[in-house]
Amino acid sequence: KFPQEIALKLTSFQKVLIVQTLRPDRLESALVKFTTEVLTVPSISSSTSPLHTLCQAAEGVRPILFIVTPGADPTRELTELAASTGQKLVSMAIGGGNEQEALEMLRNGMVEGHWVLIMNLHLALAWAGKIEVELRNGKPHRDFRCWLTTEPRENFPTILLESSLKVAFEFPPGVRNNVKRICESWDSRWFEAGDVSRSQVLFLCACFHAAVQERTSFIPQGWTKDYEFSTADLKSACETALQALKDDGSVEWPTLRGILENAVYGCRVDNTFDLRLVRQYVKDIFAQQAIDNGGDLLPFRLPATTSLGTFKSHLDHSERSGDDLTHLKMAPNADRALQLTNSERVLAQIRMLRIRQVQPSGQQSAEGTIDMISLRGELEILWAFWESRAREHQAAA
Repeated sequence: KFPQEIALKLTSFQKVLIVQTLRPDRLESALVKFTTEVLTVPSISSSTSPLHTLCQAAEGVRPILFIVTPGADPTRELTELAASTGQKLVSMAIGGGNEQEALEMLRNGMVEGHWVLIMNLHLALAWAGKIEVELRNGKPHRDFRCWLTTEPRENFPTILLESSLKVAFEFPPGVRNNVKRICESWDSRWFEAGDVSRSQVLFLCACFHAAVQERTSFIPQGWTKDYEFSTADLKSACETALQALKDDGSVEWPTLRGILENAVYGCRVDNTFDLRLVRQYVKDIFAQQAIDNGGDLLPFRLPATTSLGTFKSHLDHSERSGDDLTHLKMAPNADRALQLTNSERVLAQIRMLRIRQVQPSGQQSAEGTIDMISLRGELEILWAFWESRAREHQAAA
């Protein structure tokens, strides 16, 4: 934060430049704040994309491509959407030489008019282009939809990429944003179909899942290695929590903690130190004290209600942000290296875009020679501005 008397004299972008010069480890946060101010949006972490809208936007021959990060999986949302709309959904994960079976599944879907989900295209990039050929040459049923998932890869087939409706599917940065995304993906009727204890325990599952996912951003400070805590783990945790609820509204905490530690989340961890962290998180979050009084790992004290909207409202008005690492039991400066890395990557991408703009057509790619004449013209404008500011400073002195 800038002192008020200084902040009033600076534009949003000037603040970014000052932060880049004096505190490069906070540049990512400054860029996020600058973006939200310029776009007049509350957050750059978008809410959950309404899949039914995507379904309407994509015609039968146009696939919907989810570009996912490790741990993010749209399968559950697609399954629920298909069930709510009365559509049949068939899916297959690519791997083990089942590419031909996937093509047969795709052809049957186009003829019969049901939805087809083909996952993990990044494992078979040389084959993935055949999907575009099948869709282009086929005559799909009007109800047919093709859903695809892949992790980011530079050599992904260009034609398939350009012909697809592309959707980024990832968990947002910050525990609060992640919990909010989880709540937005839940059906309010399912969340509210019980007493207060049921809704509170489900929310604890969301907080726990968001916390362990957030630590994956801080490897090796967060975890010793990268663990893929997925939506399937959250679903298993919620189902386990519901089984641990008694008729009188109380919770069998020891049973719930034991299953989460040993069967749901703990089974993914193969390092002794990391397993200790999982157990400590389970112990702190899944306890009656966490419901009654809140805790360090929770974004706020849990409201005594079944209303999902009330929980979302508490999240919106929570004072904690994604930059606050104390609730993760991590050092406050643990994000320094992460922010530096992210900021350097963003700046490199901006420079690459600029290089492409100043290169005349017919020259080499972005890695080639820069048009020095155009670049000199750009720098002269900046240099003239710098000289004028220097003269003003000397005159004031």
